Amino acid sequence: MMDASIRLEESLAVLGLMSGASMKDIRSAFRQLARTCHPDIAGPQAAPQFEKITAAYMFLKSKESDVATLRQGGGAWKQGRARNTQQQPERETAQNTKNSERIRQLRLEKILVDTELKMAHLLERAQEVDGKTDLARSQQRLLSTHPAVRRLAAGFLIKYFDQPGVAESFVNMADRYPEDEDSLTLIFEGIFYQPVLLTFAEAVSAKACQVSEKAALSYLRWIGNVPCRESLLQRFLSHPSVEVIVKALSRWPYNGEAPDEISVLRLLRSDDERILVPLLQILKRKGCPEWAMGRVCLLARSHNAPAVRVWAGSIVRKKNLV
Repeated sequence: MMDASIRLEESLAVLGLMSGASMKDIRSAFRQLARTCHPDIAGPQAAPQFEKITAAYMFLKSKESDVATLRQGGGAWKQGRARNTQQQPERETAQNTKNSERIRQLRLEKILVDTELKMAHLLERAQEVDGKTDLARSQQRLLSTHPAVRRLAAGFLIKYFDQPGVAESFVNMADRYPEDEDSLTLIFEGIFYQPVLLTFAEAVSAKACQVSEKAALSYLRWIGNVPCRESLLQRFLSHPSVEVIVKALSRWPYNGEAPDEISVLRLLRSDDERILVPLLQILKRKGCPEWAMGRVCLLARSHNAPAVRVWAGSIVRKKNLV
């Protein structure tokens, strides 16, 4: 009988994943692969591959707790399995009580994937028959209440972002669903920033605090080379994620205006080296407000991080306060 940990690894490999993958990663990889090899889309010859990835996904879904344990370290999983060999009958009994619920979840998952695939197939067929009509329908679907429909519509429309009305459709979606991580990330990673998309960039920035960390980081990479981007970055300095704030500061234009005083005041109160170092670098270039010098002097004298003390000290010396 094949060792369960080996089968877990092999199932992950079928989906193109490593042992550190989460169930979210597994679900995303399965759906992406399914869209390329589902028989309704790729033809009957793709059926064996679709069955293979489906079997791997179903197995991983049924072993969700083992996937989480394997993610923490294969050795620990094996030791735990050996240690609990005597408890196997009890575990099997407990597992059997969960089978019906897991089967129900698997069926619902398959229904969702099949729905997405059929929608993609319909979009492709409509494009072949009447591209203009399909373009208009896809723009309407960007405002659907169903996240999967919005994601499929966004995936189709990124090829036509320069067509009349498409950028405005992205703006409307960002206004209504700023928390739609998958659709926003798909757009940011599928389109190179162009001036025609400035209104979309501004719409996303206006809802910065509602955008997920993943989508926000993709957005900040997306606008990385946009000139005069301070206004787009400014709102992300209030994002709840430290990683997003750090990325926004690191993307600040070298010759751009400094962050507004409220943001500077709030961020200087932080003790996080990741935030303070890029902030102090900006203040060194643009000039530190007089009202902030007391805090900067304190950071130069007593902060635990050497990098913070160095940059704060350089501002103090520039002001001739030592």
